[in-house]
Order: sequence, then structure tokens, then C-alpha cells
Amino acid sequence: MDIPVYEAAPLKMDQLMDAIGRLVLALDHDRVTSFDGRSDHINAENWLNDMEELLTTTGCTNEQKVAYTTYKLTGEAKLWWQVVQEAKALEFLDLAQGSMQVIEYATKFLQLSRFGMYLISNEEKKEKKFEWGLNTRIRTMLTCFDICDFPQLVDQALIYEESLKENALEYVDQKRRAQGPGTLVGGVGPAKRMEVES
Repeated sequence: MDIPVYEAAPLKMDQLMDAIGRLVLALDHDRVTSFDGRSDHINAENWLNDMEELLTTTGCTNEQKVAYTTYKLTGEAKLWWQVVQEAKALEFLDLAQGSMQVIEYATKFLQLSRFGMYLISNEEKKEKKFEWGLNTRIRTMLTCFDICDFPQLVDQALIYEESLKENALEYVDQKRRAQGPGTLVGGVGPAKRMEVES
């Protein structure tokens, strides 16, 4: 009687790392105890270092590290983390570009977005939230296009931001040339020299 032989599909590297990580976590589960937040700062630092060492050796992503570490929090530490998460979610909800450059806004948006995933449950909502947080002049230029890709939306916002900067510099330069030498940029009148008494 011939027994059929089935070959397993080859694992991709990320699947392999996930499997190894789960195995190491399962084997080392008891090594890192839970943290309740009631010990001194040295014990807290030691616990955090143990967690970092364990999770780094497993090849965990930062998101996985946060998920597992928060799983090991109990008591006061778990309450503290819930307060932090809620504060970060509110910060994400209120996030707008303001005086930030587009790249700074995009970076902060991505950092805080993990705390407000319920607000951006799909790619379209994520793009709309980012777009509505942009400064009005950039947002107005972007609304003419139907951009359905977050990285492309960020790239286009960066292009518009640069265009606005160039236009502003060109405007100041043209105004300066039109007013002629000896005139202040604001058009107030000729620049006056201060007489220095000797």
C-alpha cells in the first residue's frame, strides 16, 4: 500500500519568523512575569529590559512588542496604559497640521494612528482623516484629485507644500524687484539710513 506524501508549502520568511517568535514566547512565557506597576523604578526598568530582550530575539514588530508587553501589564500598570492609550487616541482625534511641515504631520499621524484605529478602520477613512488635518491651502489643492493611496496622498501634499513655499518666495522676490532699491519689502517707503555721529 502506497501512502501519499504531501509536501508542505514553503514558508515565507515573515511567516517563519512569526512561527519562531510564537514558539520562543511560548517556551519563555514564565521567564517574564507580569508587571503591576507597584515596584520601584529599578525593578520596572529591569522588567522592561527583560521584555525588550525577549521580544527582540523573537523578531517581533514594534506593534507585536507593544501588544505582548501590554498583555503582561496588570493592576496599576494596566490602568496607566489604558489612560495613556485614551490620551493618545484623543490627541489623534484632534491632530491637525497646524505649524508642522507636511512630513512632520504625516509622521505624527502614523505614530498616533495606532491609538485611534477605530477612527480609521479602513484605508479611505485613514486618507480622509489625514486630508482633513492638512492646512486649508494644501487640502483645497488635494480635493481636486481622487487619491486612493495613503503614501501617494502624503507625496502629493509634500509636492503642494513645496509649491506653496516656492510661490511665496517668488512673490516676495517680485515685490522687492518691483519696488526698486532702497524700498523696504513691506512697501512702507524708502529705507532710511541712520546717521552715526562721530
